[in-house]
Amino acid sequence: MIRRTFYLHVVGVTHHNADGTSRQKIIREHCRVGEPIVLIPEPDNRYDPDAVRVCRADGTQLGYLESGQNSRIMGDIDSGWTYRVTLGSINHQPGTRSYGVNLRFDVLTMSRKTEERLAKQEQRLEQERAQRRAQASWWRRILGWY
Repeated sequence: MIRRTFYLHVVGVTHHNADGTSRQKIIREHCRVGEPIVLIPEPDNRYDPDAVRVCRADGTQLGYLESGQNSRIMGDIDSGWTYRVTLGSINHQPGTRSYGVNLRFDVLTMSRKTEERLAKQEQRLEQERAQRRAQASWWRRILGWY
């Protein structure tokens, strides 16, 4: 069951990979919306020790998660969250030859702590709904609408 879905932008898509391949060419010619994506932490990255590489299932790199989002996503994974990550959209920049990529994150499970908090919220909402139904019923009887 998918708990929620959100999208994140991939950065660095205009750079070339270490082997010289063009990320733009990979996106333009090989990527398809819905294909599985693999996230690979890159702690030895000289620019950002929290960097997370965004790759196709075959290991071909498309770019990186945005700085700031990467530590949040990896922290969620470390605390028990599970995601299904797929290519959400491929965007062409009008007037240029550049293509961008957005990832779709389907949250499959959350941490136990988050699940418990959400269950309590749902229980509280259901109690409020029950109280409103009871009040509405009471008013209907008072006003003779039954």
